[in-house]
Amino acid sequence: MYFFWMLACQPKSPVEGPLASIPQVPAPQASWYTIQEDVPKDFLVSQVIRDLPWSEALSGAAAEVALKVEGRPIRLQDAKWAAVRAGYPYPVEQIIVGDVEVDVFPKDLQGILKQSSATQMGVVRVRKGTVDRWVVLLSNKGSLTTGFPREIEEGKEITIEGLGSYRTLTPSGTIEQGTLPFKERMTERGEWWLEVSSKSAPVSIPLYVGAGTPVHPLFVTEDVGLVIDDPEVLEDEAFILLEDMRERKGLVSVFDDNQLLTSFAEQALKERLEGTWNHDANIALLEKVGFVGGPIYQVICEGESVYACLDDVSWTLNGRQALLDSGIRSIGMAIHVQTNGVVMVINLSAI
Repeated sequence: MYFFWMLACQPKSPVEGPLASIPQVPAPQASWYTIQEDVPKDFLVSQVIRDLPWSEALSGAAAEVALKVEGRPIRLQDAKWAAVRAGYPYPVEQIIVGDVEVDVFPKDLQGILKQSSATQMGVVRVRKGTVDRWVVLLSNKGSLTTGFPREIEEGKEITIEGLGSYRTLTPSGTIEQGTLPFKERMTERGEWWLEVSSKSAPVSIPLYVGAGTPVHPLFVTEDVGLVIDDPEVLEDEAFILLEDMRERKGLVSVFDDNQLLTSFAEQALKERLEGTWNHDANIALLEKVGFVGGPIYQVICEGESVYACLDDVSWTLNGRQALLDSGIRSIGMAIHVQTNGVVMVINLSAI
């Protein structure tokens, strides 16, 4: 959810004092995931926050998007990956952005935050010419109890404490599962994906063994997300995003648009819209008609655009396993356009 509050609503009296004129922003990058709350160093931010739950890591993510995104609204997808790079492990749920005259106290924003049910907040202001841009990311605590590294030396042991069950996707594509704490010597180089399920906020984040964190998420576009009411055009857009992603990841980037996979995607899409879709039954059907001897996946997503849809898939362990499988050679998809975005089914196969 994205919310913009207007400059005209703000009081015109600047806060006095030399500290008010110096925006202080947390580091937008960190190699550890942290969960604790802290006190803002920025004078005005501290006055807005008071006793609200301010997260330095989440505020670092807010600083990242505030400084880098220009000419369009900040997307949730921007904030989610910025949170990973800043070391915040929980999902970003809402964005609030507003421009206020330099050193003016944003009274309206303070009122909004006090009414929020979020249990962790990232709040920063950055100087944008003649105004201060305030960016807020809202989230909720999960069941993790300690911080842990996102970038891990190859062969080093890592322990992740908390409550709930976990699954990991290894760089070679296998899935392991258990109950927290997660404790493992990380001998396989590359990207691991960690999902933690509990009664509180979920966790779905990468860990990088023997490697740094990528600057960009799996899918990259500057498109603002306007939906064209033409499934064929949207399918072309999806193919381009998928091929670009796989090329950047060093995977086979030429997909065969398999007509049989496409027809089964269209059938699965119809079932999804009718509320009768069953993943296991559809995979069994694909195997029955000959898609055997290699990996076969079917993923479904909904989003405000094709990009948002694919991005959502990439934040799930099963979706990431399908998208990054090096054995995939063929793809078939079907897209339905609705008033609030798209629904998409993608079949991927080694044949």
